[in-house]
Amino acid sequence: MWQEIVTTIIISVVWAIGSGIGALVMKWLLSKIKNEKATQLLNEAYQIVHEGVTYVYQTYVEGLKGTSLWNEEAMKNANQQAASYIQKNLSKNVIKFLEENGKTLKDWIAEQIEIAVQQQKQ
Repeated sequence: MWQEIVTTIIISVVWAIGSGIGALVMKWLLSKIKNEKATQLLNEAYQIVHEGVTYVYQTYVEGLKGTSLWNEEAMKNANQQAASYIQKNLSKNVIKFLEENGKTLKDWIAEQIEIAVQQQKQ
């Protein structure tokens, strides 16, 4: 019982720190990019991530949260739905830019979903 409570608290603190760092990294990255087109592409990508996470929350998560149906499987499903929404809505130019300037598209999307979820929780 106590171990679960302590574990939950520790996980919450780590996520809060991680999301704060993610937001700072995003701001720093945008401030360092001098190319206006690159900034535009990144802003478009971040907007789509936000839209995807919000959409999945409103259409899927909100109805399950607080019930016995909100479990690990439901969380994975929500994550997959958000990733699918984001990948379908990113323009070819954004995908090309992200793939040329960072991690794989799949990794970038997964990372951004986590950051967006944590930002929405705050």
